Amino acid sequence: MSEITIREVNVEDADAILRIYIDSYRDICPGKDYLEIVDYDRRVYGEKYPFLSSQNLREWILHKGENEFMVIAQAEERIVGFIKFSVFIRNNSRIGYVEEIHVDRKHRGRGIGGILLENAEKKMI
Repeated sequence: MSEITIREVNVEDADAILRIYIDSYRDICPGKDYLEIVDYDRRVYGEKYPFLSSQNLREWILHKGENEFMVIAQAEERIVGFIKFSVFIRNNSRIGYVEEIHVDRKHRGRGIGGILLENAEKKMI
């Protein structure tokens, strides 16, 4: 397996991230057209939901809150996974919430999801 590098997201990553997101949901919801999933996301999360389009995702990356994070996994300069999460302070306790985690189907089963979760956990503590 290629060495996996974890880094913070940047706006140039948006297209690759959205491709992985779309492919994941095609696997998660077989038989569903991706447009059905987009319509659901739009109704539930609103027009600015980051995963409705590359432009929305770029906007989110540029303007994300200080408690919002996204990191990506790279192998040989190619994005192969990502995790989006938030950290909140409630009653003097840090609470981490993973919103999305996806790994490119060609790279699944290699521990990349676990690496992403471990990285997120370090930021949550």
